[in-house]
Amino acid sequence: MNSKKANRLFLSVVLMHFVLIAILIVSSQFFSLGIIENLLVSQMVILLPAVISIFFGKEKVKARDLGFRRIRISTIFLVALYTFLCMPLVTVVNAISMLFVDNTVVAMSSEILTVPFVAAFSMIAVFGPFSEEFVFRGVIFHGYRKDGNMLGAILLSALTFSFMHMNFNQAGYAFVIGIGLAFIMVAANSIWAPVIMHGIINAQSVCMMFLTEMIMPGSLAAESAAMTKEDLWMTIGIYSVIAAVTTVLAVCLLIFIADREGQKDSLRCLFVKQEGAKKRITPSLVTALVIAFAYMLLEAVLTMVV
Repeated sequence: MNSKKANRLFLSVVLMHFVLIAILIVSSQFFSLGIIENLLVSQMVILLPAVISIFFGKEKVKARDLGFRRIRISTIFLVALYTFLCMPLVTVVNAISMLFVDNTVVAMSSEILTVPFVAAFSMIAVFGPFSEEFVFRGVIFHGYRKDGNMLGAILLSALTFSFMHMNFNQAGYAFVIGIGLAFIMVAANSIWAPVIMHGIINAQSVCMMFLTEMIMPGSLAAESAAMTKEDLWMTIGIYSVIAAVTTVLAVCLLIFIADREGQKDSLRCLFVKQEGAKKRITPSLVTALVIAFAYMLLEAVLTMVV
């Protein structure tokens, strides 16, 4: 796997997303999928192209190449702490995006809350993080990492992860999360680190959603609808101050984890260009980004019109 193949993989994920939409529109006359089935199919759209490219591609890819290495229990706790230190910055970016577009997760909450907690948790906080990390921090990041400096690989893998969400709200904070996920994978030298981090972030959302609904039924959507731009600016201001501190602490913790795992040199090589580095920006990547952006823009415009 190299950058060119990684970009083709991302393009196939984007195109399969539209194939799925077309199939769902046509089949809606005969049957409709519930939220869990929709989430499962969406994850398979992401997962299947990567699995096919690995098992049926000419190049043999080993599990260790994708980051499947053991992770120490103590490192798991450090990854959890790192995750919570990153969350204030994520909250700031999410609030900024909500100045322009709706919160996508809250919009989906009414459907998610109709299924049992265990089913929602398993799909959103377990299977989803694993499949997305396998594709974006495993396969795609591995391809970018081979063809140039580490920082470029981190940013591009985060960008593709961001656009994969196909909406401006999630794309904004997914880019920030994607950078954090790639960094923790490098520092911990294991794909299980970003899987755990991603799982914690999603688990927090699911648990808060169900807990809020249990305590105050129907309040989640009502509070989101009642939130004014003044409230959002206040949130941005408060969390920006908190994020200024916690993000610095997250970076310090990242360096500590890398040192413990013998990966400090990997962080030092962030800006070092490898010999024989190849172009990472290919027509496949540009095509995929343009298609995804056009779709997100159309969705945002239609939402405002409605």
